[in-house]
Amino acid sequence: IGFFGLFQYCELFISNQDLVCTGRFDDFTTIASKAFQAATFFVGISALIILICICCMLLFAFIKPDKVFYAIGCMQLLSGLCMFLGCIIFPAGWDNEHVKRICGSNTEMYYIGDCGIRWAYILAIVGIFDVLVLAILAFVMASRYARRRDYMYGANFTKSELNGYTMETESRASKPSMIIQPVLAVQEPSEYSTNTKRSRKGDFAL
Repeated sequence: IGFFGLFQYCELFISNQDLVCTGRFDDFTTIASKAFQAATFFVGISALIILICICCMLLFAFIKPDKVFYAIGCMQLLSGLCMFLGCIIFPAGWDNEHVKRICGSNTEMYYIGDCGIRWAYILAIVGIFDVLVLAILAFVMASRYARRRDYMYGANFTKSELNGYTMETESRASKPSMIIQPVLAVQEPSEYSTNTKRSRKGDFAL
């Protein structure tokens, strides 16, 4: 009677009711088989990369957001690949003698015999899809930030020109626009023009 995990297996001896566990994460020589050792390595690297991604949130205060999103997306893809390799390699160690002693003599590679799969292995598989979705979202956010920055400011502006351009556009936007429409004016006849016509008409009559 017993159980086994990624790097540790435990056996319960009925004679003295003692649960004896073997295997340590910091000592790979105590892990039951080479397949379990490789799976432990890849899963550990995947978890470490996820922790680094969480720490990279501090970079948003110092680096442009699109670059941070690209870096996090690449790291998440690498983490998903490592987790995938760990989940694929782990069943290859089911033909180990310790696993056969716990799960029955019919246990072989990729067949667990009388034992059953617990929630940890299923959650690891779910974590692969979760990391892939997060990586896609990171790349989408990075492309949106890059397009918005290029649309608003342009790619060839310096920082000083950018500040001056934004201040000028803000000042222009604060002023109301004035529409000038042409007005058609008709000049009224003056006294001078009327008298002149009359005088000329009178001279002609004389």
